Parts: sequence; structure tokens; C-alpha cells
Amino acid sequence: MLQKLENIYLGILRAFVIVVAGILLISAAFYGLGALKGLQSPPEHETFVPRVEHEGEAQDIVDSYADAPDASQSMTESQEAAGQVDDESEDPNLAHYEEVADLIDSFVVEVTDGQLTTDIGFLIDNIRNRAEYYSYQARIDAYAEGLVSYLDEILNDEEVRDRADRTNAFDIVNRALDSYDQTFDRQIEQEEQRRNQERHQHIQDKANATQSLYIAGGTFGAFLFIVFLSIFIKIERNLRTLSQYVSYQNQARQND
Repeated sequence: MLQKLENIYLGILRAFVIVVAGILLISAAFYGLGALKGLQSPPEHETFVPRVEHEGEAQDIVDSYADAPDASQSMTESQEAAGQVDDESEDPNLAHYEEVADLIDSFVVEVTDGQLTTDIGFLIDNIRNRAEYYSYQARIDAYAEGLVSYLDEILNDEEVRDRADRTNAFDIVNRALDSYDQTFDRQIEQEEQRRNQERHQHIQDKANATQSLYIAGGTFGAFLFIVFLSIFIKIERNLRTLSQYVSYQNQARQND
């Protein structure tokens, strides 16, 4: 009777060990794979290049313009202070700088009926300085190329020209350039924030991965413990059965 109960108990224990060991093994594999995913290298990014859209910008400039006459003379004053600026050695974006300078010059001359003119050399140098503020060549190229289409749209808008005719042409140009710069900077800042969030998320994932790795190691260790425990129980039972068999044989010989 006792042997029968022991067999039932060992059968239940064997089934329990198999189920628990299987769960532990699956958990170890799950956490291990999760840890490997989290321990990957941080995301790599190329230099972000903003693209400034000009749709709606002309109306924004007109709407934000105060009705104060001669609200800004910054470009005029800068030209008078700087005088003629010699062209520097050519760079890949010189054609864009010249095109922007021509757009500004044509705009000022047309809306003032020739009463005001610009210094093309100063304009080229001013635009170049604005572009080279961004250091990375890809951004400099994007700035110069985008500014051409941006100003072409803004300075040829009828409402903008009407506003410049009633106030100050140079102020309109300054506002357009500043608006372009602000949008360009804002896109860079937003992209940097997004990338910082990605880096922060990667750091958090790495910390979680390390924790998952510890859990995977612990569950795998528990799996090995249960497996070896079941093996030891099986060995002990076999040894006990063998001992009983030897005792039985010895008794049989003594009886003979």
C-alpha cells in the first residue's frame, strides 16, 4: 500500500516537474530574446536636412506686419555700414546665393520704382553667412537651395508686394529671411528632440534588457535545478529498488 502511494506521488511529482520545467524554459527563452533585442546598438542617424515649405508663408508675413512706417531698416543700415563686399572664393552654392540676391534686388527696385537699390555683393555675403551658420554641408546646401524657391514665392506674392509698396521693402525682405530661418531652425530642433527621445528610449530599453537578462538567467537556473532534482529523485529511487532487490536475493540464498 505504501509503495502504491509512493508511486502515485512520484507520478504526480513527475508531471508537475515537467510542467514547471517547461514553463521555466519558455520564460528563460522569452526574457533572453527580449534582452538581446534591448541590448542592440543605439540608432544611427544621418544629418537631418530641413525642407521649408512656402505655402501660406506670404500671408503670415502680411498678417504679422505692423502698420508702422519704416518699421525696420536693418538691411539698409547694414549695407551702408558694410559697403561693397568682395566675393569670396566660389563654393557649390554661389549660384543659389546670386539667385537669391537677384530676387531681393529685383523686388526692392520694382516695389520702390527704382528709388531704392541694393548691394548685390553685400546680399550674397549676407545669405552665405546665414547658410554657413549651420556648419554641416548638407544643411548649407538645403538652406541655399530652399531659400531660392521660398523667396521666389514670397517676394512675388501680390499681397506682399502691396504691403512693401505701402511700408518698407527692406523690412519685408528681412521678415521673409527671418521667417525662413525660424522655420529651418524649428525643424532642426524638432528633429533633435525626436532623436533625443529615441536615445532616451534606447537607454531605457537597455536597462530593461539587463533586467530581463537577469530574469532569464534566474529562470534558467531554476529550470536546471528542477531537472537535476528530478534526476536525483529518479537515481535515489532506482538505488533503493536495487538495494531492495539485493536484500531479497540475499534472503533467498539464506533460505536455500
